[in-house]
Amino acid sequence: MKYTLIIALVLIVGGGLYWYGTTTQEAGLGEDSQINDQASYDVFSSAYAGFMFEYKVSPDGYVVEDLSPFISADDADVLQVFRVINEREKIELDNSEVGREGPPTISLMVFENNKRLTASQWVDTNSRFSNINFLMGQVDRDAVVGGTNAVRYRTDGLYLNDNVVVAHGDYMYHFSGSFLEENSMIHLDFKRLIGSVAFIPVGSVPTGVPSSKINPQVACERALIYMTFESGAAADAFVKACVNGEHPEVIEQYINDMGLDGATI
Repeated sequence: MKYTLIIALVLIVGGGLYWYGTTTQEAGLGEDSQINDQASYDVFSSAYAGFMFEYKVSPDGYVVEDLSPFISADDADVLQVFRVINEREKIELDNSEVGREGPPTISLMVFENNKRLTASQWVDTNSRFSNINFLMGQVDRDAVVGGTNAVRYRTDGLYLNDNVVVAHGDYMYHFSGSFLEENSMIHLDFKRLIGSVAFIPVGSVPTGVPSSKINPQVACERALIYMTFESGAAADAFVKACVNGEHPEVIEQYINDMGLDGATI
């Protein structure tokens, strides 16, 4: 079963650190990148675990959810868990009145790597998280992601999943991108996201990322996880009003929650 500590909580979402205004020109891309000249991108970064990546925000873009508060106490090696989900599909899922499967998503789990395992060793010895027992095809143990050695492989389940595991410093990073069709947009966007992964000194903010700016759309949408609405249309109306400045308390709460003192829109 994939990521058992998280699956039961996929409808409960937290925040993350977001930076506003980054475009495709601001980060180097790997060979798997699929560039859309009409698309725009933001940068997500974790100063705690020292990594960053780009994700598409338009058209039909994504939001990053922090599921780390729901990590089980029994999983001490799991440090952070993030989900990158299509924004439109997230709203539809959150407002669904009947039980349903969630859409394909991109996930990232960060693990402590005190034993200094290589990515290849970790994949083989941590099948609970790597899902290597559901392998389809071959394992590429000589891949490179973010300038360091990585392991890439595909697994089967509810959806097909492309997996990328990278060992860097004191951490192990497991990226997983689920999809239904090889040429589906989320599969292409996952490849581009992986091509943009970079590692930064722990505790730092990546150069060129305007950390003093926040995206009001992200801040207003995050408030939806604490609220209930009669319909998706009502939720959309709230977000639109919030972005237009009618709910400044939402922005203030987001800044406080994210520890972004002094940040502006």
